Parts: sequence; C-alpha cells; structure tokens
Amino acid sequence: MEDSEVEEGGDGVNYSANFVTDKVFRTFDEAVTWVDAVSINLGFILVKASFNKNRDGRPYRYLRCDRGRRSKPRDLENAIRKDTKTKANGCPFYIKISYNFVNDCWFITAKNDVIGTHNHPMIAYPEGHRKISGLSPEAKQVVRNMTKSKVVPRNIMATIAEQFPQDHPNIRHIYNCRNYFRTEMSDGRGFVQQFLHLARQSQYVYWVLSDDQGVLQHAFMAHPVMVDILRTYPYVIGMDSTYKTNQYGMPFFEIVGVTLTNQNFLVGYVFIRNECTANYRWVLQRLRDLIGFDKEPSVFLTDRELGLVAALREVFPGTSHLLCRWHINKDVEAHVTDMFKNKKPPGSLDTVWARVHCHISNQIIAIRNDLEASRSKIGQKY
Repeated sequence: MEDSEVEEGGDGVNYSANFVTDKVFRTFDEAVTWVDAVSINLGFILVKASFNKNRDGRPYRYLRCDRGRRSKPRDLENAIRKDTKTKANGCPFYIKISYNFVNDCWFITAKNDVIGTHNHPMIAYPEGHRKISGLSPEAKQVVRNMTKSKVVPRNIMATIAEQFPQDHPNIRHIYNCRNYFRTEMSDGRGFVQQFLHLARQSQYVYWVLSDDQGVLQHAFMAHPVMVDILRTYPYVIGMDSTYKTNQYGMPFFEIVGVTLTNQNFLVGYVFIRNECTANYRWVLQRLRDLIGFDKEPSVFLTDRELGLVAALREVFPGTSHLLCRWHINKDVEAHVTDMFKNKKPPGSLDTVWARVHCHISNQIIAIRNDLEASRSKIGQKY
C-alpha cells in the first residue's frame, strides 16, 4: 500500500510513539488491557488479528485497528443486499505483543513508520462502538430492577445515561439486557409454561383449556385480591375485548368491576381462541365460579357482541343486561390496546402477564386508598 493511500482520510499523525513503553506484563491479557486504554483515549480501537503465532520458538500476536481488515471484493451487481456496509477500509495500523521466555513476560513492539498512521478519522462518538459502549455490571443491575418495575426501555435508557455517563449505551443494549434477564428468569420454560408459572407464583386463580394436540385455547387469569373485591362488590360488571390485536391472534377479553367508591378494578382477563358463544360460555362459567353461586350480579354492561349476549342469558339468566356506548375501564383498555397494537408486539405471554399484573397492583393500592378514605372522612354541613 502506498503512502498516499495510507494517509487518505486520516490525520497523518503517527500514533506508534504512544505505545512505546518499557513496561512488561505478566500475561497477554494484561498487555491488551493496557493497549486498549491507550488506543481508546486516542480515538481508535484495536482488535486481535492473530493467535499464538510463533517465530524462532517465541510466540507473538498482532493487534490491528478495527478498521484494518479489508473485506473480500463482492459482485455488487448480483449481490442480494446492495446496501451492505462495512467499517473495514484497510487501515495499516498495528502493534505486536511478544513473549519473552527469559523473564516470563509479554512486551509491546510498535512500528515507528508509515504503519503507525491511520487512513481514517478518529472516533468522534463512542456510541455505536461495541468495545467502548455498553452496560457495566452496575448499570445492568439497574436495568434489571427497572424492568421488574415495568419501566419502559426509553425511560430506562434515560436513567442509565444520567447515572452511568461513562457507559455510552444505546437503546439496543437496553433491549438485549431485558431479553437476557427474561430468559434467565424463565429457566428454560416456554412462553405458555412461563405464563402459568408466574400465575402460580403470585397465587392467581386461573383456568386453562387446551385442545387434543396440547395447543392453548383459553386462559383465564384473576388476581387473588381482585377475587375478594369481586365477591364483596359483585353488583356492576363490565366486559369488553381488544379483539385480535396481539401477535397470537387471540382476543384479549377483560372483565371489570366497580367498587362502592366508584373505583374500577380488573376482575380478570382471558385469552380466548375466537369470539363465539361456546367460548364466551366457558369464560362466564369461570366468572360464575369466582363470584360463587350464593351471589348474583345486579347488572352486566357489554357492547353489542351477539355471542357474548347469548352466553350471558345462559349462564346468568337472572341478571340484567345493559348495552354500553363507552368502554367501562378505559385505563386498562388503553394500556392493553397500546401494548398489543405496536408494530413490534410483546415477545411472549409472560410479558403480557407482567404488564397487566403491574397494572392490577396499582389498582389495588388505589382501591384501598379510596376505601380507607371513605371510612376516615366525613362530609361537612354548611
């Protein structure tokens, strides 16, 4: 390679002098750590280019600029991906780390010639370079804790950028860390198995129905505290569905109650295979089991879903039925609909469970707050 090619696009500075040192290292990894610190501070990255090469019985290894390996020529006329990009541009910079048998140590050799220059600009922003951006162990723990609290990735990203400015992560690091955490928590269980495992772990009341091939057809979930609230306030119950707006193609059916302090609460939610009278009948029979046979709701509020209306007449023949023109629980409806209507829907059922479980927990706190306020506060007369 000619000198003009080497200096094209670079700053013409010879960086080899920065790696000239009398320091010796006990291991090869210690030498690499020292070299990485120097190169990153200068604005470029070195990567291992050889492994256990020997000359005269003495092992040595090369570290080259990460933009040094020139890719093989491609037939761009017939290539499937014509927009393929690469960082490699044949940068000639490299240093050599050799082993000394006499002292049992490693030392660094740098070429003080044209090999010490780069043919490209130095790094301007650390984001986007895997070796100098990412998440430290402390930052990963923060991501885990915030993921457990159901904080959205963009807010996690803002927190990490504020608390760990030296990490320089991008949003993909956050998503990868969250996915790894979920995989670790599932302990090898599949989506459905993890979904049911989480329900059992939180003592949910649930029913599932599978076909002869073991494929999930229906799944009914109810939080234990919400079951107690339902049995206390079974008077007004609303039901609605988000239809097939999730990646499983299954309607997400919500059952909502109302307390005497006008606080809505999510009684339960159901994944059903399709919206027919038989499936709605199965759901309402599970609701009957939750309420008990000694109590009757005063009124059901639904939209004009004919299959649901027919099932209500069969399972709750003595309860009044009203058609609503607006959704009963808009908070849950908006939360779930936004979650499912994303172009990139949630990756698994356990993600759905975790988000709704978090919403239910917030509802329980609000209900208890209103109930306590109704017991401790009295109106004033003027």
